[in-house]
Amino acid sequence: MYDGEMTRRWTGLALLALLLAGLALRLVQLGTYLTPDERLWSQRTAQFMGALQEQDWPATAPTGHPGVTVMWSGTTGALLRFVLDRPSDIARLEDVAAALAAEPNRLDFVAWLRLPIALATAAAVLLFFWLARRLFGTGVALLASALLALDPFHLAHSRVLQMDALLATAVSIAWLAFLVGMPTGQRRYLVLGGVAAGLGFLTKAPALALGPAAIALSVWNALRPRSPGTQSPARRPPGAVVRILADLLWIAVPALAVVWLLWPAMWVAPLDTLARVWRFSTALGGGQHELGNFWLGEPAASPGLLFYPAVLLWRTTPVSLVGFGLAVFLLVVQALGRGLRRSENQETQDGGPGAPSPAASLSSRDAPVWSQQNTAAWAVLLFVIWFALFMSLGDKEFDRYLLPIFPLVDLLAAWGWLGVLAVVAARLNAAAGAGALRLATLVVVALVALQAITAIVHRPTYLTAYNPLVGGIRTARQVMLVGWGEGLADVARFLNARDGNDAPAVASWYGQNAFGPFYQGTSYDLYYDLPTAADLFAKDVAYVVTYVNQLQRDLLDPSIGSRLQVPIMSTSWQGVPLAEAYAWTKPFAHTTDRELSPGLRLLGWDAGPLDPDLRLLPIILYWDAASAAGLEANLPALVAWIKDGSGEVWATAEVPPAIDPAQQVTAWLDRQAIPQALSLQLPAGLPAGSYRLEVAPLNGQAMALGSATLPPDRRGDAEQLDVQRIPQRVIFGDTLQLVGYELVPESNNWQLDLLWDALAAPPEVKAFVHVVDASDTMIAQQDVLLSPLSAQPETTWTAGGLLRQRVRLQLPSSPPGSQLRVYSGLYHPETGERLALTVGDEPVPDGRYLLTTTAASSP
Repeated sequence: MYDGEMTRRWTGLALLALLLAGLALRLVQLGTYLTPDERLWSQRTAQFMGALQEQDWPATAPTGHPGVTVMWSGTTGALLRFVLDRPSDIARLEDVAAALAAEPNRLDFVAWLRLPIALATAAAVLLFFWLARRLFGTGVALLASALLALDPFHLAHSRVLQMDALLATAVSIAWLAFLVGMPTGQRRYLVLGGVAAGLGFLTKAPALALGPAAIALSVWNALRPRSPGTQSPARRPPGAVVRILADLLWIAVPALAVVWLLWPAMWVAPLDTLARVWRFSTALGGGQHELGNFWLGEPAASPGLLFYPAVLLWRTTPVSLVGFGLAVFLLVVQALGRGLRRSENQETQDGGPGAPSPAASLSSRDAPVWSQQNTAAWAVLLFVIWFALFMSLGDKEFDRYLLPIFPLVDLLAAWGWLGVLAVVAARLNAAAGAGALRLATLVVVALVALQAITAIVHRPTYLTAYNPLVGGIRTARQVMLVGWGEGLADVARFLNARDGNDAPAVASWYGQNAFGPFYQGTSYDLYYDLPTAADLFAKDVAYVVTYVNQLQRDLLDPSIGSRLQVPIMSTSWQGVPLAEAYAWTKPFAHTTDRELSPGLRLLGWDAGPLDPDLRLLPIILYWDAASAAGLEANLPALVAWIKDGSGEVWATAEVPPAIDPAQQVTAWLDRQAIPQALSLQLPAGLPAGSYRLEVAPLNGQAMALGSATLPPDRRGDAEQLDVQRIPQRVIFGDTLQLVGYELVPESNNWQLDLLWDALAAPPEVKAFVHVVDASDTMIAQQDVLLSPLSAQPETTWTAGGLLRQRVRLQLPSSPPGSQLRVYSGLYHPETGERLALTVGDEPVPDGRYLLTTTAASSP
């Protein structure tokens, strides 16, 4: 690798291996977590897609970032989702944008929205190699590409629907293309750089840093003295000014063309669109973040000029940081006139132009286009410094904003490592012979392996990767903000498993965007939605989930923090807690703070447990004592009821306007409450599951309390059924027994409850009800799905359980007193075949059972 040619074949195989490794690291577990900003980008993608469909070109600029490449990527991913794996709830391509707008963080879309960015950043490593080889030769380019493909910080942002990885790709490609194209006059590289710069601007405004850098590079290139060995064979325009203008035009025209072609808003209002980007960028970059920042152990509005050097220390890997340091050392040494002569001579022998670069031992085929490799290295280093300074101009500073320099840092790291290895190999070659080359090769393999291990241990998010040479995440937590949502999905899954279908409300940091999509219950944001303890009590929160960067910035209100005890679950990395879940202690099973009627506030309520013998569900309402005291003589009568998922009411109770102010209890935050007890008489056979409880003043507006979970009814309770018992054994298909029924004929609207006993695991069947007149003519019928229950998907019914099924019948007018017969039976919905019926021990051929004969009532 260091003293001979690397064949095309081996180079191709190495690049293929890098591409496959980069894809594997980016694509595996792509949809298992979320970062906070992706909800916004999913919404913007949906708006962008909708604007394209409606040809509303101004609406393709929903944000001033501009973020156009992100929205195109998200649009591509959403379309791939529809074409390759169509969601069951989206029938037409035109409906994709609306579905995504309605639910931006759809978990079934997350991986697809991220996919184009992951693919593009992985493939861009090949283009990075191609350009780097023109500057530094095959060896440096190949090692740099390996370091970049396996860089965990770059990997982390290559897997999210966000701007920074696309910006890093565009900026690094553009700068390398400028470095190749300007000294040679090869315009195709300038065009490539212009296209990349245009894509960078379409991604995020900091790509504008390329402008001053390109101008400075062009001026330097036009004015620098040229040696014969570095003169380009291409004809160059005469005069420095003309050369500068030509370079910039070959960059600017493709850049502007890309911006215009890919951003429809530019087609109709280019000046307004660009002005919006400028206003947005100056306001956003120049202003502080609304939640503040963290720096050197304290919350801070803006960290200052030392922040991005710190990011470079903590966010690089050991291989990249040490290699970068070696590159800087080599450049400084050469600048001071203490170059490594032995390496200089080696490069001259390998067909280079006589430049004193310590970094390369290259064949003439791979010789760099610059007269000196260290000149190219200086150009890369100066851009790294310039971009960091450019980003420091604003008060809003985050580590990911520095990502565009990381591909270039990896390039310098490779140059530094191979430069030192070339020196060492040259010094050892006389004594060690071929052993020196093998040793250098083993060192390079070890560097790539260490880079890969550094990434792999931080999968799947890679966001927890901080440089162990400076203490990793443990010291990073004392210096800068850490955590970008990693760990919250794990907490959500833990709470889901803890509570199952009865998932209560949770207040979490990033509760709406990184935690909520993974949580089965209601999730609130622990800052924007619910900032104080009073808010948590009012929303009946059961758990509080804190996050590391929330605590770093001191954004947890003391009224909440003082009540948190020992976490019930914590996700951490290297001993640093990222997300922690706490049980929120409440005085009642449920808390609230709502006004039921003018002046009367409810502070909480309890429900259950259900009395299995009397089938009574006790409920206690806790009224705010301060408000109830003033209304003691005018308290309203109340009505309470319980409903299933379809809204069917199964029990009601009226409560007289009577409370005892002397029976006060302490509610939450030292507020006093007066309890009021009531009971709901539940019918037998309600399937186990969650039911809604509601309460209202008599003839007033209803207020939903929440849900109550009912246990299953067993056949042992059959002696206390509140239905008309069937005296015979009525068995359908050897699995279901019809135990009883209750018929409420109200004029022409009948309500019929059927009570079933599952003798074995019940099949999926439908129950039918037929009403026939004296001439055996069917005058009404109704079919309902019996198992599973379509109206109550959260309920269960197993062997040994009872099930109450409600059927509503609309009857035509019949002469009063005419006899009507009511039949019921079961059938398989797929085939229509009725289940076999036996009454007693006798089979019934038509498979239907006569429930009752009743007289028609007057309309």
